Amino acid sequence: MTDDIVSFLRARIEEDAELARHASTRAVREVAAKRRVLARHALSPAAGDPELPWEDRDDCQYDGDDWPCPDLLDLAFPYADHPAFHPAWLPAR
Repeated sequence: MTDDIVSFLRARIEEDAELARHASTRAVREVAAKRRVLARHALSPAAGDPELPWEDRDDCQYDGDDWPCPDLLDLAFPYADHPAFHPAWLPAR
């Protein structure tokens, strides 16, 4: 499930992009912004990493937070009612 959130978000953002093509100029900019945020965040797996993280955990290459990082969880949260959404992606409160 480590990379599932990225695939999930890419699919949802593509759906948003399709809707944005038929909606307002702001919606198109919102999709572009989401794509830029998603592109900055990549899984940095502990396994096979020559610079193994100190805690031997998967982390986000961008910010070093546990994977999935809070930014990805925040991007995924609006899609919480989607059938492919994993409850583990709910952001900490």
